[in-house]
Amino acid sequence: MMKLTGMGAGLLLAVLLSACGGGGGGGGSGGGIGVALQRLAIDATNAMQVTAAVMDASALVVDVGAPGGPITGVAVEGNSAQVDLAQVIRAQLDLFSLVRDQAALGQVTGVSITDTFNCDVNGTVEISAVVADPQFTTLTPGDTLSMVFTNCDDGDGLVLNGTMAFEVVSSTGTIDSDPASDNLFIPPYNFTFDVTLTNLSVTEAGSTSTTNGDLTWTETTTDGIFIITDLSGNSLSITTSDTTDTLEDYLIKATFNQTTGAYTTDSGGDDGSGETVCCSTLASTALGGTVDFDTTQDFAGVGDNFPDLGEMNITGATVAGGTLPSQVTMQAVDAQCVRLLVDPDGLGVTDTIVTTWVSLPTGVQDSSSCPP
Repeated sequence: MMKLTGMGAGLLLAVLLSACGGGGGGGGSGGGIGVALQRLAIDATNAMQVTAAVMDASALVVDVGAPGGPITGVAVEGNSAQVDLAQVIRAQLDLFSLVRDQAALGQVTGVSITDTFNCDVNGTVEISAVVADPQFTTLTPGDTLSMVFTNCDDGDGLVLNGTMAFEVVSSTGTIDSDPASDNLFIPPYNFTFDVTLTNLSVTEAGSTSTTNGDLTWTETTTDGIFIITDLSGNSLSITTSDTTDTLEDYLIKATFNQTTGAYTTDSGGDDGSGETVCCSTLASTALGGTVDFDTTQDFAGVGDNFPDLGEMNITGATVAGGTLPSQVTMQAVDAQCVRLLVDPDGLGVTDTIVTTWVSLPTGVQDSSSCPP
């Protein structure tokens, strides 16, 4: 019996990925999804859905970095089948504890295990791990953990198939030896892991999402309360029955206070400098095209609330007669409402849409609870 995804339902929602911006740089071919998608023209008829798609596609990435609890708030759940994958990725770090158990039994000198375990209800997971420290008190660059899931059902409503692999890039901090702990490390700590997902599918209530791609996950804390997270990657593709969404050349920087619930996010393209730049790209078959995104003002919020501060630009195609790419600028009004400034041709804003956060995926404006 082994619990693979027991980090709790708190990781079901994600923080807002600040998005897309100006200038129309950064890819746009949609190469990560195997479909030739063109740049998408943004106007008042699709601005709400485009904004929601960027938010939902990035929700997975940000939520992976929710340490020990959720950075909650802005996944608008237009495509909720992909949301649970975030908790799955983080929860699998618990499987490093198998290495600790082997070391405690004195069965290893340098820790290397390969074994197949039964999941709690049905299916199996094959675990392979190599850890340099035989006492499993620290992780060392080059340590690895990989899992192959076959219809793995632990009774928490999720069924897993496919492969997930971690490789330690760097790590400082002591491993938590308490088997009941939800955290791998005792604060203070700093780690960077490379994570690769290969045909990793998560099925919940009959809906399945399948993910392929890579991310580099860095997390730092001095006290276990204020957490700084960076997540970046070349390509991360999530396929559901509704769409295939691919994030390309992305970097998301987030902070989270586990005591107050306060969070911030800043995201865009990754040029290796450690700071976000313009731009990352979202390619979406549901939207039928690609857009770029970048944050212009960090988003900030508290707990389960949508952000009440922040701004992002989402940039699409240059239309005939236009001078610059079409774009929508999203501005947080408060934790209930959001403002979209739509510039369809680069000549200036022609439409202002004030609506609730939760109405974005519907494409139907609802300003009834919004300030004038």
